[in-house]
Amino acid sequence: MTTVPNIVNNLNLEASGFEIETEIIIEALNKGYKIKEVPINNGVSFRDSYMNLVLDSLKIGLTFFSGIFPKKLKFIFRFLTSKINKIR
Repeated sequence: MTTVPNIVNNLNLEASGFEIETEIIIEALNKGYKIKEVPINNGVSFRDSYMNLVLDSLKIGLTFFSGIFPKKLKFIFRFLTSKINKIR
């Protein structure tokens, strides 16, 4: 059985914000891993969000498209994501 740390080490991850979840899912599916939902309780019910709705949504979308398009287009999406990161 493959353990979670072994799976994470086997993924080629470059994202660093809210878009990391999207990148993990795309990379895991591309490598043939099965994904299951596991409910958790983080002990926090209400708090302020750290998400910038516009910028983080753009980064998540660019991460998604960079994962489904050919490698030649990945450069463009990653370049745009890096520019968005500099806005913050």
